[in-house]
Amino acid sequence: MNRMNGGMAMTVDESRSRSWRGFVNSRHFAWIHLGCALSAAAIWYISDGRAGPWPLFIAGMPWVVRLISGQFPAPRTRFDPFILLFVAGAAVGVWTSHDQSAAIEKFWLILGGMFLFYAFAGQRAANLWPLLTGIAFFGGLVGLYFLLTHDWNEVPVKIDAFNQLGLRLMRIRPAIFQNLHRLHPNVAGGIIALLLPYAIVAAARVFRKRRFLLALLILGSLGIMALALALTTSRGAWVALVGGLVAWLMWIGSGYLAGSLFLSRRKTLGLAGLVLSGIALSAVLLSPGGLLGYLDRLPGPASAGSRLQLAQDALDLAGDYWLMGAGLNSFDGLYSQYIQVIPFHAVIHSHNLFLNVLIEEGVLGFISLIAILALSFWWLSDPKLSGYRRSIHGFSLAAGATFATLVVLCLHGLVDDALFGSRGILLLWLPVGITAMLFPLRHSLRESMQSAQSSALILPGIITVLAALLLLAFRSPILSTWYSTLGAIDMARVELVNYPSGEWSDGSEVAGMDTAAAQFNRALLYDRDNRTAWHRLGLVAMLNRDFEAAVDSLYNAYLLDRDHRGIRKSLAYAYLWAGDMEQAMPLLQEIPEAEQELANYAGWLQFQGYPRQ
Repeated sequence: MNRMNGGMAMTVDESRSRSWRGFVNSRHFAWIHLGCALSAAAIWYISDGRAGPWPLFIAGMPWVVRLISGQFPAPRTRFDPFILLFVAGAAVGVWTSHDQSAAIEKFWLILGGMFLFYAFAGQRAANLWPLLTGIAFFGGLVGLYFLLTHDWNEVPVKIDAFNQLGLRLMRIRPAIFQNLHRLHPNVAGGIIALLLPYAIVAAARVFRKRRFLLALLILGSLGIMALALALTTSRGAWVALVGGLVAWLMWIGSGYLAGSLFLSRRKTLGLAGLVLSGIALSAVLLSPGGLLGYLDRLPGPASAGSRLQLAQDALDLAGDYWLMGAGLNSFDGLYSQYIQVIPFHAVIHSHNLFLNVLIEEGVLGFISLIAILALSFWWLSDPKLSGYRRSIHGFSLAAGATFATLVVLCLHGLVDDALFGSRGILLLWLPVGITAMLFPLRHSLRESMQSAQSSALILPGIITVLAALLLLAFRSPILSTWYSTLGAIDMARVELVNYPSGEWSDGSEVAGMDTAAAQFNRALLYDRDNRTAWHRLGLVAMLNRDFEAAVDSLYNAYLLDRDHRGIRKSLAYAYLWAGDMEQAMPLLQEIPEAEQELANYAGWLQFQGYPRQ
């Protein structure tokens, strides 16, 4: 009887355990998981990351429940190794940043984006269309928020009709919205363009199901999104959305073309992508005026040419930090100090998603980002998802919208950064999470743990082996880059500790530059062509008022990179302070702000004995 009773008790326990695991695996728990992630993300967003680690308790509760139920804490996906590498790159970026408090705040936002990714990835099939409907309404709320909070007097747009419409909206909106946090037009435009494809498929789905009232509500949300997107006058967002919709049509048509061309869908999409990329590149590089000239003529706050120049300058900055990254939230200070050579903030980020990640997280974050996007496109080009007639009934329609959304993310990321460069980073992995949901991995706890252990061993092992091979093959250049990066990090921590001061350096930083200078000299022992080391040694010499040494070091850097704005400008001033006006003036004439800066330096020049003119 005891055995029987024990057996019966065990059976009851097993039944309860199975019932609990069933609930954890249900669509209802998936909604709870998403609600917790959204709540934590909202707290981090409102506080701009200043809430610290406390939202982790909310976001992590579903993970704990899954673990207690005998499952892997997070839904397993095909992207796990690269998502974790991206977060690891962000953690390194906290250490390398010259402003660690700002870096930590951004790190919490990145974690919030990671939790949202897993919440989307863990949704059940039955939740897909309610989820996309919710995204459609969220997009409408973003558009409405922009319309209610933007100030068209303070930040007018260049299309007069749009500006007048915005001013009329300002006159009728409630006064409570005037003092709320404002979305930058480019950020609002990028986010709305990202969400629009999901709103389109949600409307198509509910019309198909003859739920006309819900369809009208979604169409209303679409209308608000379209109006807000237009009033942002964000050219990058407009072009990205058009590109995404064209890619969507290609995605639909590839199912038919694949059969006629006797190629797989993936090969067909790849072939079409190569052809269109070739046409686009030809338009940019070969056509007189070309696409860039056309974009310059479009209304908006920044020209294509200026964005290209900014990207070039940002790429030069990335060359100093690509190995480990310059740190989260570090771009504005570094760009001002070492590219523009001015003592105040002028540009908050590079207006390029990929460059921002490379600069702040280094090669680890950059490769992770590229791998995640490439894998997403790969899975969304699955041969099973073909043909519009099939797609209208099932997940294929959602897959097509996700494909379009990823294209929007990539295209807009080339000309602006509404995601990584702002609090919009919480939405960075939205389309990737939907992709993971459409192509789930199903594992038991034991299988998941084994897979996790394998990933934890295999991926670091592969990285270690590759790093060892690269170090053996390119030992001297890599070691040189390592030491110059460490020196650049140390230098920024000294120079930018109270940045921006709004005042030119008085040389007080010299005392803290010994460690950085030693790292730069060590870098040159391994590679005499290390541009970063020569550039920064020249800047250290200028702080020491040793202008002859500054000229020597900066000229070596100039020979290695004549287009580097910061090197040209610093070399020009080094020549000037050394008394060599003949060498200084040709370089200063290439710098638009030099005339005003020289006026500020007039007193110093007179003190040195130069004529007033």
